[in-house]
Amino acid sequence: MALSEQRIIDDVAQILEVDADTISRETALADAGLDSLRMVMLVENWRSEGNEVDFQELISLPTLGQWIDALGAA
Repeated sequence: MALSEQRIIDDVAQILEVDADTISRETALADAGLDSLRMVMLVENWRSEGNEVDFQELISLPTLGQWIDALGAA
């Protein structure tokens, strides 16, 4: 399943236990509470669905918008 922008936002919001409407492309993920364990959970979930996700690349990108761009979301 391809990762859409909304899917990424929804998945990140779910793992952060916040409403998807409270985060945006400008959200600094570390400041929002995303730690490495939660990142691994997201990455592994996306990979299990056949998506190519580079953990090392994502960990270097601070904002949700940068993640969306790196993941090539439509």
